Amino acid sequence: MQTITVSTQNLYRAVNDYFRSTRADDYGDVFIFRRAASLPAKRITAMLKAIESTTTFDNEDHNAGSITLQGRTYRWRIGHFKDKSKSAFADRGEVGYRSLIIADAEDCKA
Repeated sequence: MQTITVSTQNLYRAVNDYFRSTRADDYGDVFIFRRAASLPAKRITAMLKAIESTTTFDNEDHNAGSITLQGRTYRWRIGHFKDKSKSAFADRGEVGYRSLIIADAEDCKA
């Protein structure tokens, strides 16, 4: 039997990529904030597909980024929690429960 060693960083990134690209219910949920959620269904579908297939990230954890559709920028981030209650953040070595949060970039300005 062959043993495969995976670093915590690589596991964390791999689970983020898996969840982002599949939105698997058993790994987490998706929240789309007001301005982005008010878009027509076809545009929301296009936005989700763009996030699923992106290869550009804000960091090496693959848990944040942005996409541009039809001239508008949308920000996304994956939160990593201990469980579905989201009452505490999980350690990097835990699969945990994730939330993909999507917002219009205008809503993210301070």
